[in-house]
Amino acid sequence: MIVTAIRMRHTRARQIARKGVPKHILSHWLGNTSERSIHAYYNDPAEEARKIDEAMAPMLAPLAMAFAGTLIDSEDQAKRASDPTSKLEFAHEGKLKDVGRCGKHSFCATTSVPIPCYRCMYFEPLVDAPHHEVLEALLQRTEAERQVLKIGSPRNLLIPIDLSADIRAVENCITRCNFRKAERGIK
Repeated sequence: MIVTAIRMRHTRARQIARKGVPKHILSHWLGNTSERSIHAYYNDPAEEARKIDEAMAPMLAPLAMAFAGTLIDSEDQAKRASDPTSKLEFAHEGKLKDVGRCGKHSFCATTSVPIPCYRCMYFEPLVDAPHHEVLEALLQRTEAERQVLKIGSPRNLLIPIDLSADIRAVENCITRCNFRKAERGIK
């Protein structure tokens, strides 16, 4: 595919339309004098496929991620239990909370640890960790991103942030942890 300015304009316009920006606002941002041509950005087969995928994800995610990561009941069960650099913590309300371990000597070079770790096959989540707080933080961030789409917002609307894959991964981890707790007889 040849990437041109027009291709980039169409891509960004569709991404903004997916976020639910009203047609008259998108038309204004694109510099159009009418809304006649704006309808093409809202007729998006890829968005329809994403909605179907989103509806099917809760049923298919456990199958797709059945072997992703290994739940651990305690830090002693981690592959790298003796390595303090493998510890993954989540900052919440000014405190660091342990959510699991990294099972590989990799340098992911990510500044948002542990969020991407939930999608990694080497992540070893602690069963009793506060994964629900991670999920809550992701949901709050998603809501903040939605609020940004209002007129007068300082955020650059041409760089959309999609956290749905991370949210599904954390939800899957919570489900797996709850199942493990039920096996152990813990509520």
